[in-house]
Amino acid sequence: QEAILNTIVYAYNGSGARYYHAAPVCGNQSNGRKLTVGEAMQEHLGACDVCITSLRQSDSWQPL
Repeated sequence: QEAILNTIVYAYNGSGARYYHAAPVCGNQSNGRKLTVGEAMQEHLGACDVCITSLRQSDSWQPL
């Protein structure tokens, strides 16, 4: 679980952030702020339903 909490994710670079993302760009949104899953959880950010779900369903995704 510690490895998951230390995984690097990305969030919108502003006060309106609600989700964290698997990559710096998700759809047409640029996510310039790099943080860990643990930090995102402390900020009450949820996982993006689009990019995190797509990543989990891909053949290349390996759970930590």
